[in-house]
Amino acid sequence: MTTVITIAVGFPLGYFFLRQQLMLALMAARLDQAARIDHLTSLANRKTFFEEAEAIVGSEAFREGAVLFIDADHFKSINDTFGHAIGDAVLQEMGSVIRNSIRERDLAARIGGEEFAVFLVE
Repeated sequence: MTTVITIAVGFPLGYFFLRQQLMLALMAARLDQAARIDHLTSLANRKTFFEEAEAIVGSEAFREGAVLFIDADHFKSINDTFGHAIGDAVLQEMGSVIRNSIRERDLAARIGGEEFAVFLVE
C-alpha cells in the first residue's frame, strides 16, 4: 500500500517511491535475462540450456527428444585471420541460423565459445 505524502513543493513523495520500485523491478528483470541469455547470439546460455532441458525431461508431457551438439571447427583461425569483430559476426549468424531452423518447442543455446546445443523435443 502506498501512502501519498506531499512535501513542501507539492510533489507527491509516494509516487516517487512507487517509480523507484518499478525501476528496481525492471532492472532485476534485465539482470535475470542477462544471466540466462548469451549476449552475442541472444540464445540461451549453457546454464539455462541444462536447467530448461532438465525441466523438459522431467515433465510428464516429455516422451522423447534428441540433442545436437554443433561446433565450428577451427574457429580460432577465423578470429586470428579476420579479427574478433568478424568472429563475433560469424557466431551471431550461426545463432540466427540455428534459431530460425528450430521449432518453437525446441531449445537452442550457445554453450561455449563456438559450441552450440539444440534439444529437439517430440
